[in-house]
Amino acid sequence: MFCMNGILFPGHKPKPEYYEVKKVYQNVGVKAVDITKGQIEVFNKNYFKPMTDYEMVWSLWKDGKKVHESNAFKGPRNILGPREKAGYTIPYDFSSLESDSEYFIKVQFLLAKDMPWANKGYVQMEEQLPVKSAEGFVSISESAKGGKLSLSKSEDEYIVKGNDFTVVFDNVTGTINSLLYGSKIIFTDNNGPKLDAFRAQTDNDNWAYGQWFAKGLNSLHHKALDKSAYIRKDGSVVIAYTVESQSPYGYKIRDLGISSGRYEITKSKDFGPEDFKFTTNQVWTVYADGSIELQANIISNEPDLDLPRLGYVMKTPKELSNYTYYGRGPHNNYNDRMNGAFVELYSSTVENQFVNFPKPQSMGNREGVRWCALTDTDGMGVQFISISSPFSASALPWSAMQMVEAPHPYQLPESDGNYLHIDMKMMGLGGSSCGQGAPLEEDRIKAGNHTFGFIIRPAAADLTDNAKVSAAGDLPQ
Repeated sequence: MFCMNGILFPGHKPKPEYYEVKKVYQNVGVKAVDITKGQIEVFNKNYFKPMTDYEMVWSLWKDGKKVHESNAFKGPRNILGPREKAGYTIPYDFSSLESDSEYFIKVQFLLAKDMPWANKGYVQMEEQLPVKSAEGFVSISESAKGGKLSLSKSEDEYIVKGNDFTVVFDNVTGTINSLLYGSKIIFTDNNGPKLDAFRAQTDNDNWAYGQWFAKGLNSLHHKALDKSAYIRKDGSVVIAYTVESQSPYGYKIRDLGISSGRYEITKSKDFGPEDFKFTTNQVWTVYADGSIELQANIISNEPDLDLPRLGYVMKTPKELSNYTYYGRGPHNNYNDRMNGAFVELYSSTVENQFVNFPKPQSMGNREGVRWCALTDTDGMGVQFISISSPFSASALPWSAMQMVEAPHPYQLPESDGNYLHIDMKMMGLGGSSCGQGAPLEEDRIKAGNHTFGFIIRPAAADLTDNAKVSAAGDLPQ
C-alpha cells in the first residue's frame, strides 16, 4: 500500500508536493518527436498492464491560455501494450502560430469510466510540450508612450516625473524609494526593490540555514557608494548606482526544540569590510509611460557561498491583493520540484499564495515566470516582466523573517503589505529522497558574478499584451 505520509496535510488536503508525486509516478511518458509537425511518441511505462480505459486528448495553449482542445489524433487508438511505444500526430497548423506569442501543447489521459479513486473524465496523467517561444517584441523605449520626463536632483534623492507617474530614487540605498502610478501607490517610502538573498528556512534547509544567518543574509543593509543620473537622447532617464549590501552583524540561530517552531536568534559579531557582502552595479532606466527597467550586475566577496535565493524583494500596499502570473503553477514549485507544475496563466490572491504548513517557511515560489502582476479590484496596479529569461517569483502577506519568527501560522502578525520576490534563481529543496539534504549543484545558486534584471510597468487591461516588450535600458559598466 502506498504511504501518503508527507504529501497530505491533516484532513487529507494535498500538500504542494502531492502534485509532483502524481506527475513523476504516472504510468505514461510523452515526448515530442517533431513538434512542428505535431509528431509525438507515447510510452506505456507499465511492465504488465496494457494502457486501456483512457481517452487521450490534446490542447493548444497560447500565452498561457487554452485556445483549442480535441481528441483527434492520427495514429493507433486507445490500447498500448506493456512497455510499448507508439507515434501519434496532433493535427494542428504550426505555420499559423503568431510570432510574438508562446505556445505549448498539453496531452492528457482522462479516465474513460468511473474508477474507485476518481470519476470518468479525471485527468490521470498529462504532459506539457513546448511548441515555440515568443519573439519579435517591440522595444520598451518604442512601446512606452507619454510626455516629456522631468528629472530633479538633490543629494538625497532623484525624482523623475511623467504625465501620470512619479518615481523617487533614494540616493542613500540606491534604489526606488517610492512609486506612484496615477493615484495608485505602488511603493511607499523605503519599500522599493532591494537586493535579497534570504528565505524562511524549509524543513529541508537544516544543512545550510545556520550559515545564512552567520553571513547576515537575514538583515542586509544597502548603501550607495556612488550615483549618477542623466537623460538619454530618446528622453528616457537613467539612474545608476553602485550599491554595497551587508548586514551590520553576523547572527547565530538556535532551534529551541523539535516541533516547537521556535528559534533563538542572537548577534554573533560586528561585521567589517572583510565580512560577507554584495556589491551591485544597478542601472534604472525610466521611460515615458512610467515603465522602469532594472539591469544589475551582482558580485560578492565569497563567490562559492550557497545562497537560498538571489533577487529583489519589495513591499506593496495590501490593496494590491490580486496576483496574476504567467509561469509554472498553480501550486508551490521549485527548480527541483516543478515537473508537475505547467506553464500557464494563473490568477489568485496574495492571501491564497500562503500554504498552511504547521511551521511557516519558504512558500509561494513559482518557477519559469515570464511576468507577474499585483492589482486591485479595479485592475489598477503594477506588472513585472522578465528580460532575458524567466525568473522565480512569490507574493505573500508576510516577510521571510516574519515567517521565521512565527512558530505556527496563527502566531503570524497582522499583514502589513504584500511581499513580492523577483528572483534570478531560488535554490531547490533537496531532501536526499527521504530526509534532509542539500540540493544537487545545478539546483543551487552561488554568490558569484551574476547579471539580472526586469521591467516594472503600470498594469494594463490586457496584461499579456502589456508584457510583450523587450529591454532597451542602459547596462552596468
